[in-house]
Amino acid sequence: YETEPFVIDTTPPELTLFGIGDCSANRGEVCPGIRFTDANYDPAGYEIVLTGYRNGETETKGSRTELENGAEFRLEDFAYVQEKDDLYTLKAAAVDLAGNRTEQSILFSVNRFGSVYTFDRKTEELVGENGSFYTNQEQDIVIMETNVDTLEFREITCSRDGTLWTLEEGKDYTVRESGSALTWKQYAYRIEKECFLEEGTYLLTIYSEDRAKNASDTGSKGKTIEFAVDRTVPDVLISGVEDGGQYRESIK
Repeated sequence: YETEPFVIDTTPPELTLFGIGDCSANRGEVCPGIRFTDANYDPAGYEIVLTGYRNGETETKGSRTELENGAEFRLEDFAYVQEKDDLYTLKAAAVDLAGNRTEQSILFSVNRFGSVYTFDRKTEELVGENGSFYTNQEQDIVIMETNVDTLEFREITCSRDGTLWTLEEGKDYTVRESGSALTWKQYAYRIEKECFLEEGTYLLTIYSEDRAKNASDTGSKGKTIEFAVDRTVPDVLISGVEDGGQYRESIK
């Protein structure tokens, strides 16, 4: 009696992720690649999962190239829209005909549009799109800067009626940082109201640079915020009569 031939294979497939670095920050073309080979290669034995921190699991589109005892996949470049800026995890797995499995994953960011700025309620009421612009009482200014990557440089400048100076962190303002390597990062700036004691028109500029080399989203001048402090009551002048005076005029 002769048995059918069989194969003993205990070697897992070779799996390589290429085209993008692990823990990298990216603002240009982002086209991750996956390559796997095995002596007993299974053409259908692969998994590719792309997950964004905010966008969730994302559809993977791209091209496939057959190799000797394997295949190579190249994902399409991410669309150049702000919604695609995110922190992504790419996981890939390959399984051969003997059931041996190999897995790899990388973490990377797509960051082409830099930081996004928001305000707390009181600041929004003053400097927001529909804000009052004028105030008769100085107040703390609270600004949140959110970015997919870590900031490598930040600076706040202030001008009052054309006089410019740089604010000092820890004295003129504080920063509360939140987020981790696996999440978006947020920087909450609280600029002390003592910076706005004098009357005048104030212009605040926040400039930052992130790990992907993006500058503040309003360009090289940074994010600007403008408002006016005015505590002087209006002057009212009444003319043509005297206080307490009595007048008799003919009626026509």
